[in-house]
Amino acid sequence: MHFSYGSWNGPGYFQKFAKSLEDGVKSGKSDEELIKQAISNRKSTNLYNQDKGKAFSYFSIVAKNYLILNNNKNYKKYKGDSTKIFYRSSWERNFMIYCDKSPAILEWNSEEIVIPYISPLDKRVHRYFPDFFIKYKSVTGTIVREVIEVKPKRQTMPPKPQQRKTKKYLNEITTYAVNEAKFKAAEQYCKDRKFKFRILTEDHLT
Repeated sequence: MHFSYGSWNGPGYFQKFAKSLEDGVKSGKSDEELIKQAISNRKSTNLYNQDKGKAFSYFSIVAKNYLILNNNKNYKKYKGDSTKIFYRSSWERNFMIYCDKSPAILEWNSEEIVIPYISPLDKRVHRYFPDFFIKYKSVTGTIVREVIEVKPKRQTMPPKPQQRKTKKYLNEITTYAVNEAKFKAAEQYCKDRKFKFRILTEDHLT
């Protein structure tokens, strides 16, 4: 409601209004303190401006920052563009929540690493974006860096031979072959950098 009020009164008013709230969020003010600050800003006449128009682009930035700070308590652990985090399964989402909440995880990111690999289909170089990179403290206190791929278990094993070469069966063979090439490239990438590489399936994340 406060953001809508600020937007309605134009960009000059809104930018000052929102900047004040954004500074409050960054300084760690509680929700109650932010509400009091918002009410105080609405009553302050020196924040008003008659200009109308381009308010919502600034609003989106402030709202995004507020949501990151309040819904992702450990957002600073994420090393990458936090506005471009996507998950494609509940398993990936579960792992993201784990990374966010686990005190052992010091840093993490999602699909920020690029690993070249040669596809067995066309023999050309392609780019592989592993699902996660994590940096964590092990139980022995050592710092470990690990590349994580989340995959259905069936895609990590070769398909069972079938007499009928159905379209589904051929797709399974193709998927497995491409995944195998990606994983081998990832293993070498990690070996060169003294990282670990691990594949997680529904057995680990459900």
